[in-house]
Amino acid sequence: MLFRKAVSLPLRLRLLLALIAAAGAGAFLTYSGLKSEAAAFIQEETGERLFLRLTLAGDAVEKEVHSGLETARLIAGRAEVRETLLRLSSGSGQPGGRETLAVRLAGYTAASPSIAALELVDAGGNVAASAGKIPGPRFLQAKSGLKRLPGGAYIGFPSSGAKALEYTVAVPVSSAAQAGNRENIGELRCLFKGIPLPAGPRGNAPVAFTLAERQGNRFKVTGTGGDRELSLNSDEAAPLISALAGKDGYAEMNGAGGKTLYAYLRLPAYDWLLTAATPYSAAARRGKTMLGAARLKAILAFAFLALTAFLAAGLVLTPVTETARAAGAFLEECGKAAPAAGEGPDIEVIDKAIAEAAALLKARGEDGADFETETEKLREEDADLKYQNAELEKLNKYLLDREIKISELKKEISELKEKFTREPAE
Repeated sequence: MLFRKAVSLPLRLRLLLALIAAAGAGAFLTYSGLKSEAAAFIQEETGERLFLRLTLAGDAVEKEVHSGLETARLIAGRAEVRETLLRLSSGSGQPGGRETLAVRLAGYTAASPSIAALELVDAGGNVAASAGKIPGPRFLQAKSGLKRLPGGAYIGFPSSGAKALEYTVAVPVSSAAQAGNRENIGELRCLFKGIPLPAGPRGNAPVAFTLAERQGNRFKVTGTGGDRELSLNSDEAAPLISALAGKDGYAEMNGAGGKTLYAYLRLPAYDWLLTAATPYSAAARRGKTMLGAARLKAILAFAFLALTAFLAAGLVLTPVTETARAAGAFLEECGKAAPAAGEGPDIEVIDKAIAEAAALLKARGEDGADFETETEKLREEDADLKYQNAELEKLNKYLLDREIKISELKKEISELKEKFTREPAE
């Protein structure tokens, strides 16, 4: 039949494209919604992991510095150091006392891998003995930039060294071990090299850890990128400002190299600020993997919906095809030519066929109505004829009965005449 190939196939193609477009839009909107909803989760999960690493690094820094302070206090509290410095300060020291003290300091330096240098200074500021590799002349004696800690100790902000951050510690040397009889007779200054700032593990996103301290209107920064200074108004100093205000957390920042994720916290014991920075694209690799899986599922869902649309197009158009075929068959049965497929779009062809079939049905309906009217008239006339026939039959019966009665009367009259005629004769 003409309509199945020439009408429904192009229409099915258009319907199929519409269904595929709807399926694609649905899959895209679903994936976009999932992506927007997952973005906050990815940022939170990535930021929490980075902040956890920063917290562990901060604990390690505090633990190392605390260990360095305790080491310095233990060395300063040793009896041989205290007594030898007391004798040297009073001028009653024996010959070779300074050399002996230097040997002892060298022993302490060698015993602790975190000690780079030691310097013992008397109450007058004179160097009594030193050990280790001192970076410059009287490097440890300068207290400028050192921060006073509870208990009389001082600590300097770390600077980058060969393998780890170096920091200076100065602790007082007391004349006696008893608290009531203590008198500061000097100071032990130590250069430690034991603050390692961890980097990102192999295979993970690279993380740059920095340690900072506010000095006036600038931040002094040390860490993975070396020693430098930052203005308080610079964009890079924004996480440090948040940490300086006592806030701990993480945030995203846009820079020249792209989006960067920062975590920041404050080390209140030394008033230092610790930050960790990593490229967001590398840090959110796990989230990107999750989004990649969601994207793959969205593509598979779209392919499934497209296949379903291909099958659904035929099912949806089956009634239209059957209607078109029925209309064409009806037209052919009525002696009308079915509309050709090339006369216009498929829907117009179907509409034309259905319109012509409807016109024929309407015409037939009108003819049937006229026939019904004529039939009704004939029925009425037939009823009249039947009524007239019934009346005629009644009249015929009446006339027949009358004739019979007349015949009977005539017979009776004849009999009476004969009777009367015979009686006189007798």
